[in-house]
Amino acid sequence: MTQAARDRLFLLVSGAVVAAAVATGLFRLGPPKQQREIAQDQARISNLLQIAQTIQGRHLRGPIPASLSALRESAPYLQVADPLTSEPYEYRVIDESHYTLCAVFQRPSGEAFDRPQTGAPPAFWNHPAGRYCFPFDASVAVPFTRFNR
Repeated sequence: MTQAARDRLFLLVSGAVVAAAVATGLFRLGPPKQQREIAQDQARISNLLQIAQTIQGRHLRGPIPASLSALRESAPYLQVADPLTSEPYEYRVIDESHYTLCAVFQRPSGEAFDRPQTGAPPAFWNHPAGRYCFPFDASVAVPFTRFNR
């Protein structure tokens, strides 16, 4: 085999390996629409986390708010509506320290939110596609999450 033939063979094999690696990466990531949906769901979780942390901080000084609009009056930086639909998140007070926050998710979370803070229930922020409500106790630390994707 000549040097030129070896070089061509090496080029072809290298190109095939690179093409296979790129194709595998794109396949594992999924289509752009799926990635957008995942990012939007992560934004929803981030919003709910900030709302819950703000409610917990307020609970240290007094009662939890009666509504998200009342909470937003004292914390105008909070995003209290879905980033895609602009519909407000659902907030329901159960008693003086318990409440739920609900959102509509486009995709099930799978393992996207599998690192809760120490002492928190495992996978607290996991959710199915569709409407899902998270229960909170304002007297307990809000489970923290890191996104794996």
